[in-house]
Amino acid sequence: KIKRNKPKIKFVILSAYSKFDYAQNALKLGVEDYILKPVKNQKMYEVIQSIITKIEAEKIREEESNILKHKVENIQPYIEDEFVMTVISGANDANYFDDMLKFLDMNSYKWYCLTAAGNSTGISELLFEKIQETVERVSGKVIGANIGGNGILFIPIKVLKDNQKLHTNSLELANYIQIKLKTEYSG
Repeated sequence: KIKRNKPKIKFVILSAYSKFDYAQNALKLGVEDYILKPVKNQKMYEVIQSIITKIEAEKIREEESNILKHKVENIQPYIEDEFVMTVISGANDANYFDDMLKFLDMNSYKWYCLTAAGNSTGISELLFEKIQETVERVSGKVIGANIGGNGILFIPIKVLKDNQKLHTNSLELANYIQIKLKTEYSG
C-alpha cells in the first residue's frame, strides 16, 4: 500500500528468516534488497549506497524528462503553426499528418475547423489566444495558429455517424464560444 501511495520510497528488509519464499515475495512487492541477520557493516553500507545511487539516477532522469517536456512545450506553438499552414496549403501527405497528430496528441481523424476572422486588419494575437483558451476549456485540446490575422483552430471531435448531429454540434460549439468570449472578455 505504501508503494502505491509513495512510489519513490525504497524498502530494504532486514530479517532472520532465510526462507527463499520470503525473499521472493519481498522482491515481488518492490523491495530493493532482502538482507539476512546477522549483517556486516560493509554489507549494510553497500546496500544503502546502492539505493542512494538508484535514487540519484531517478532524480537525474526525472530532471531530464522535465527539461525535455519544457522544451517540447516551448516549441509546440511553432509546430502547430507549421501543421496548420501545411493543412491549409493543401499538402496531402498522410504520413506527415499521422506523425504530426501523434506528436500533438491529437490522434482523432475528425475535427472541427474553426476560423476566426476580424475586421480588415484581422484579429490580434491577444484575441486569438482568448479564443484558443476558450476552445481548450470546452474541448480539452486544440491545434491552432493565427495566420495573417485569421485564427484557424482544429478541434478534435468524436466521430459521429449522423451528419445532422455533427452540424448541430458545430453550431452549438460556435455559439458557446461566442457567448463565452462576450461574457469573459468584454470591455
